[in-house]
Amino acid sequence: MATRIRDAIGNSPVTAFGRRCGIGESALRKYLQGAVPSADNLVAIADAANVSIEWLAAGRGPKQRGSASVIGLTATPRP
Repeated sequence: MATRIRDAIGNSPVTAFGRRCGIGESALRKYLQGAVPSADNLVAIADAANVSIEWLAAGRGPKQRGSASVIGLTATPRP
């Protein structure tokens, strides 16, 4: 999860990202070292980074929120 949190933070300084999501810098640095965030903090990180919680927590599904990922369905054009 630490790798995905780092990816979610991107090029933003940890201090600035912490202010944006309401989590202290020290807590974020612990998460970057492998500590597991609480559910509330996980949601705050996902919200601030605009990534899906499922991707952030488990690495499943699309990274970006709102990315539709439908497998095995095709659209048939209407006449």
